[in-house]
Amino acid sequence: GTYQARVELAFRAKRASKYTDLPPLLVKGIAYHHAGLENVERDLVEHAFIHRHLVAICCTTTLSAGINMPARAVILDDYKQFSVHEKDVADKGRFMRNGNGPTMFRPLPRNTFHQIAGRAGRAGFDDTGTAHILVHSRDEAKWIEEYYFAREGGKADGKLVPAYDPLQSALSNRHVMLEQLLVFANEVQDVTYDDVKAFFAMSFYTHQLGNAGQAMDAALRIRHATARDFIAGAKLPPGKVVGILEANANRVAGAITDTITQHRAECQLTAAGGFSCTCGAKPGGGFRAACDHLRLVVQEVLGRQPGLEKALDGMLASALREECYVDFLIDNGFLDQVGDDAYHCTPFGSLVARLYVYPTIAVFIKQRLLARASNPGDLPFEPWFYQLVKDVQDEHNASYSPSLFHAAWHWMEEAGMDIVLEPARQPIPALRALIPATDDPVYPGDFNNFKADLQRWARVAGKIARHLGMAAIEAGCNELERRIEHGVKAELLPLVENLKGVGRIRGRMLLRAGCKAIEDVQDAHPDALSKATGLPVQACERIINSAREWQPVEDIDHDD
Repeated sequence: GTYQARVELAFRAKRASKYTDLPPLLVKGIAYHHAGLENVERDLVEHAFIHRHLVAICCTTTLSAGINMPARAVILDDYKQFSVHEKDVADKGRFMRNGNGPTMFRPLPRNTFHQIAGRAGRAGFDDTGTAHILVHSRDEAKWIEEYYFAREGGKADGKLVPAYDPLQSALSNRHVMLEQLLVFANEVQDVTYDDVKAFFAMSFYTHQLGNAGQAMDAALRIRHATARDFIAGAKLPPGKVVGILEANANRVAGAITDTITQHRAECQLTAAGGFSCTCGAKPGGGFRAACDHLRLVVQEVLGRQPGLEKALDGMLASALREECYVDFLIDNGFLDQVGDDAYHCTPFGSLVARLYVYPTIAVFIKQRLLARASNPGDLPFEPWFYQLVKDVQDEHNASYSPSLFHAAWHWMEEAGMDIVLEPARQPIPALRALIPATDDPVYPGDFNNFKADLQRWARVAGKIARHLGMAAIEAGCNELERRIEHGVKAELLPLVENLKGVGRIRGRMLLRAGCKAIEDVQDAHPDALSKATGLPVQACERIINSAREWQPVEDIDHDD
């Protein structure tokens, strides 16, 4: 029956991980699901829920990530991803204000909200389904209705229907666009401007930009944008007039005046890269971040003095810093220009394309490697590498929990899993100043994912170091990658990597018994080795046979 099935699931969960607290919950017909679970645990929970062995499951937003879980009812206990004090919010445009108080919050994205709610009443599983959203006031209920729903046909009495956010192409992200441009150049090797333009013309991003009014190649940032690109689509609103205060090759200034209210906005642009407007617009941010006042002034100047067009191109490029992605790849050594509109992928560009890291990250890592090579300083290699990974994440608005760094350190130092999963129990002096510890526990699934990421960063840094001729840093990264994989100190690597059935625990036993190399194990006698290590004689026989079958393998390097 159902109870027996739950008991069997609980036993399987316990066998999968001795650190799990799922078994007693499974027996009662309840469970939880999040990204930090081991794969086996996730599979067990999903299997149990799909086959109706569970009454309820408590989930994070993993519920919305494509998992086919037929729920009769879905309950959202909060629509806020997180809340913060307004003084800690840099980009207030991405947050909502929480009533009249000082806190702000970021709501669940509309598409995620409806994806979660849509889990209720899945076709083929239930006749009906209900989604409940818990609120604390009528004002919250009204806000949810207005933000996540719309009235059918735009009518006040129309039926409530989901309001979705429009799909956004990943190519709108600078890092992704640079990566795809480099990958394409690497595949073609000798690529022309027309090749690049034709390639991206087929993308969903180009389709989205279709109504931007700007020339497509400028919108894609694969060529330098000009003043003509900047004013594309600019229209003077009724009742407004543009006055030019100054217009020459060094400075352009103008004012837009509302003839009804007499409100006036003044802006200026200089050859030194200066830009200001009384509306508050500031330099940088590219063309899209510029104010309409500047567009109207530039449009008026171009109409009156077309001879200033080249000067305006330079002023706008300096002030707004509208980036050309092709220039970025050339300037940072990914591409060589071999003609007016032709480019060749460099060895460094090919390496980064094969490693599948963002070019921006590759530049960041390269700079850190060069700094380390020229001045190693007092920081040992392992903390330096941890700092590199943390800074790479911070640079790209991502982050790992500090507890994961501490857990990985304990793992490589051969600490027990109880310490690895609760790293705060044993502070690490070497990381105290770089990555301060927190009391957060570590979940096995999160830890395994972090280990894989850490290994990847070690591999990427090692390959770039090799390209730069930094043998010592390459060797350090290679050793760290292997230590992260096996969870051992460097001295155990020869044993755990080459002997079947030998992991971190048996490897330490062998080392304590005097077996520091494969040759030491080859010469051992099973009985003597068993006595020295405490391992069964049969296990020692298998280990010795494995050592005697071992043949040194010439190191083969693969860049990808």
